[in-house]
Amino acid sequence: MASTQIEVQDELLTRIKSLWDTHANGAPLYYDNQDVDRPDSPTLFGRAIVRHGRGTRTTLGINRFRRFGTVYVQIFVPQGTGTITIRDLSDDIAHGLEDVPSSFGVRLQDVDINELGSDGVYFQVNISADFTYDRQAA
Repeated sequence: MASTQIEVQDELLTRIKSLWDTHANGAPLYYDNQDVDRPDSPTLFGRAIVRHGRGTRTTLGINRFRRFGTVYVQIFVPQGTGTITIRDLSDDIAHGLEDVPSSFGVRLQDVDINELGSDGVYFQVNISADFTYDRQAA
């Protein structure tokens, strides 16, 4: 079970990368801390971002803590190419985050699909999911 920021990030990004590779037809997926500009020629691409947030103690006596965060998958398609590709891909990613097995080390909930629309060159949809995980202190 994941109990550190790195373990949680690795589990989430591995899941997202697997979903992306299965459904995005070879389009690139970038990660948050990569120094990568948008492709020179507008084409389908994505970005995965993991943000850790607050934490709270969950028990008395035993030092168990629950950590919270949000994972984002941003999907971009060239403006003017229609919305079928981006809607199908965003459904695939969202469903894959909703359907994680109970053995997955991170609990995911509240999966949202947010249509941001056009910025002139690209049309963007974001998928976000809140996550929690527990940490047992010594």
